[in-house]
Amino acid sequence: MTSSEFPHLFTPGRIGSMELRNRVVMCPMGMLLGNDDGTVSDNEAAYYEARARGGAALLIVGTVCVGYPEGTNHPRMPGASDDRFLPGMQRLAEGVHRHGAKLAAQLNYMGVYATCDLEAGRPRVVPYDMAQPNPEPLVGMVTRDEAALMMAPFRSPDANFAWKVASEDDIERIVDMYADAADRCRRAGYDGVELHAGHGYIIDEFLAPRNQRDDRWGGSIEHRARFLLTVIGAIREKVGRDFPVWMRINAFERHHEVGERFEEQLQVIEMAVAAGIDAVHLHRVRQHRRRHRGHRLVRAARARPVAGARGSGAGAGCRAGDHVRSPRARRGGAGARRRAGRLRRVRPQADRRSRSAAQARRGAHRRRAPVHLQLSLHRQQSRCASRCTAW
Repeated sequence: MTSSEFPHLFTPGRIGSMELRNRVVMCPMGMLLGNDDGTVSDNEAAYYEARARGGAALLIVGTVCVGYPEGTNHPRMPGASDDRFLPGMQRLAEGVHRHGAKLAAQLNYMGVYATCDLEAGRPRVVPYDMAQPNPEPLVGMVTRDEAALMMAPFRSPDANFAWKVASEDDIERIVDMYADAADRCRRAGYDGVELHAGHGYIIDEFLAPRNQRDDRWGGSIEHRARFLLTVIGAIREKVGRDFPVWMRINAFERHHEVGERFEEQLQVIEMAVAAGIDAVHLHRVRQHRRRHRGHRLVRAARARPVAGARGSGAGAGCRAGDHVRSPRARRGGAGARRRAGRLRRVRPQADRRSRSAAQARRGAHRRRAPVHLQLSLHRQQSRCASRCTAW
């Protein structure tokens, strides 16, 4: 890969007030490199510093738990719920800044997935009475040892399989957790925070159309988005308007019969931008069906006008007309090299139908656009990936 192939990739970028040296961003992932008490370990600090040294502009620490140990999925997930986490967080930020990169935290409260609550005997706080889960197709891919580790919390003698539908007091308490954690990140020297509003965690559980609470927190899209907007407002009161805040959100949920759909998610993005977020990290969830290369960028192109100048991340960061290179082109071999030379152009649906295939091929090489980066979190054959796009 050369800068001539992707001329935007190594040019400066911006999220709110945060200036970035280039547009290479490491997406948030649950690394589990921390200590067993949620503090930053030497290994975790070295991991992020190495990636800053490698030239990335922004590193996002994934699954930073705002209520640690409450609302947490694993003891080694990073915590930001108390000042005892500050020394490690400061050390992490200093190591990243030493090499000219920026650091952000993805803030999360895991709701129904908070297995630390389950293991400790605490009922998991959820927005509504959850349906019993169906078997997950990807479970069949894990080994026996991996399955045993996954089931360990459920074998605890204190395990509590119940959940609690969030009351007004619970909602207020969790909103305060988000605001306090964001302010703690700011005090630790972090350069911004991302709200995890996808993947079935508590903000996403409120947003889902399955949330049919009969109060102001469920039912209509405006009521379902209220929790997210309240969190954004509380964070802004704590950190001010200049501290960068953005969100990660699903584009749609194909794996739920009653799931989030893109048109409603665009409404949520519009409301969140009005509430004060600086960028949007758009993500698709569990789409196992094969689609044409670049289909995710079609949604990105549609999301960008809604997000306006604040659009960035793996969704609103692409424009209609941008190109995407197939991830398979990196695998080597003559076929892969031929595929590497083919770029697919992304256009709105109506425009794509109106032009012939020959016209599309002729226009495909006129200009290069930001690269679409892939970070695979599962086995290769699962084809489940978290994608982040330079904006």
